[in-house]
Amino acid sequence: MDIIVCGIAGIASFSEAVNASELEFMRDALSHRGPDGNGLWIDDSQQIGLVHTRLSIIDLSQNASQPMLSPDQSLAISYNGEIYNYLDLKDQYLQKFQYPFKSNGDTEFLIQAFSIFHFKDLLSKLDGMFAIALLNRKTNKLYLARDRFGEKPLYYFWDNKNFIFASEISALSKARGFKKVLCPEAMESFLKYGYMPSDLNIFENTFQVKPGEVVELDLNDRQITKDRYWDPLSEIQTSLSAEKQTLDSSKSIETILEESVKSRLISDVPIGCFLSSGTDSSLIASLASKFSEKKIDTFTIGFKEKEWDESKNARKISAHIGSNHNELIIDSKNILDSVVETINLYDQPFGDSSSIPTNILSGFASKKVKVALSGDGGDELFSGYARYGLTKMISDIPFPIRVLASKTINSFSSLGINKLNLDKLYKLSKILNEKELESIYDEVLANPTKINPTNHVSHRINLKLTPLDIQKKLGSRGYMQLVDIYNYLPNDILVKVDRSSMNHSLETRAPFLNPALFNKCFAGLQDKNKKDFKNKAVLKKILEQYIPKELIYTSKKGFSIPIVHWLRGPLKEWGEEMVDKSQNSDLIEINKPGFAIMWQEHIDNKRNWHHQLWSLFVLTQWLDSKTLL
Repeated sequence: MDIIVCGIAGIASFSEAVNASELEFMRDALSHRGPDGNGLWIDDSQQIGLVHTRLSIIDLSQNASQPMLSPDQSLAISYNGEIYNYLDLKDQYLQKFQYPFKSNGDTEFLIQAFSIFHFKDLLSKLDGMFAIALLNRKTNKLYLARDRFGEKPLYYFWDNKNFIFASEISALSKARGFKKVLCPEAMESFLKYGYMPSDLNIFENTFQVKPGEVVELDLNDRQITKDRYWDPLSEIQTSLSAEKQTLDSSKSIETILEESVKSRLISDVPIGCFLSSGTDSSLIASLASKFSEKKIDTFTIGFKEKEWDESKNARKISAHIGSNHNELIIDSKNILDSVVETINLYDQPFGDSSSIPTNILSGFASKKVKVALSGDGGDELFSGYARYGLTKMISDIPFPIRVLASKTINSFSSLGINKLNLDKLYKLSKILNEKELESIYDEVLANPTKINPTNHVSHRINLKLTPLDIQKKLGSRGYMQLVDIYNYLPNDILVKVDRSSMNHSLETRAPFLNPALFNKCFAGLQDKNKKDFKNKAVLKKILEQYIPKELIYTSKKGFSIPIVHWLRGPLKEWGEEMVDKSQNSDLIEINKPGFAIMWQEHIDNKRNWHHQLWSLFVLTQWLDSKTLL
């Protein structure tokens, strides 16, 4: 069988014939996503064209070249991803298929299945990660869809003349109809959160297909319709209203996770695991070692700065699970090149500084394997972030007391108390002033600053996702987990992992991002064993079977880097350059005197403003590298 991770793109033009050369430019912009092959197809009408680049993981032959047409030529597909359960579905509906299969691949299965199922109906049956473009030549409709959690990216540009779509915005920009008009609100929002929320894009008229969403373009009347085949809140409401807890209530968390890991170990190329000393990656690596027919490779990076380094414990974990361990220690003296490379590889500004080690780790792993399993999604499903507990604690304090505490904290600045931690105190002060859980959590997610970084009213993520009755059943932690599954997971975590891995033609798979596991976890948040779903208690209990407790119950570091120190050391000169460029740019609408003060206070070791400064530096570097500054 074939499993192919790749890049897709296409154009539907209502003003002129689709040009093969611009499709080739778009295809070439995605070559890093699929270096093993490519294809291009233009419809007879010359109105629409599809392209595809291929990274082959299973079945290294050319049996599943794309774009692919159905046997009767009525459907055309360009597809990126993996469907883990397609063989089961193929067997289940074998009698319904009208034509014999020429390959064992999931691409051919999809295009034949779309001939007998409605588009949304089939998507709801799939377990996998994917971005799909399907043209129905009979109805003259183009469909775009993305997997439930947003592992695979898909963007589109629409100005009522040109509908352009691609796995990355860099490919969109190669089409003639694409217009690079910067969105000020998006830049402002980026400075606040450090990433781009799903309802905004750095360029006007450019959008992402959201996780679990279907975008339908009627080529006859140019009407776009959006719908969801899967929605986290709807799934939770269904499970809460039904007597059954999950779609597969008889299975335990451990059983579901084991099955998920097994399905993601299928590969005809070398496979490995990212391994920190955290619960999520340790458990995935342990299960992969247990079920893999071959000894797996694990990959870790460390730092010379001991307070940030997890390589020692990762080495111990590897010894216990019996993996071939690979370790790389980052030297901060030569970090600038990695910083600039990482910032420039994103097609929108991206300010999560852990993207730097993720990019380095992906490059390191790609020298030995073509597939790597990761622990992404564990924090969101099993309440692993420390901010959940902090937010709950604050929201439980009566509002008048919080307001009084906020005023007290604000007075600390004049007293000169603990100046290096004043950024955290300023953030706490803002959080305490918010009344509702939604607004409290928005401030928790935002970068802390006393000096308003922009001259505008800040964009606020739409957090009013859950009706109060559902929120009460889930509790504050469950609400925050749901917010992160809608926002932080697809727009930060999965963007980081996808771009970093694809930069090195490496595929990553996340066993935690499994719909059955999602249902089990959120059902568990409202049952009598709720405590098992907090702070990863249930995962740690499973992990005790594989490694000693002293390697499990340790403080969480996260995949972070010592950026606070690097900005005062090896990145100081670069930081000065970014400050100067941002001060001289009319594009970056910020409180320029305020940011200059923050930079000076930071390098003088008077304040720690690294979060805010980093977002500004990333935005400046990104605009400069894209020749937009």
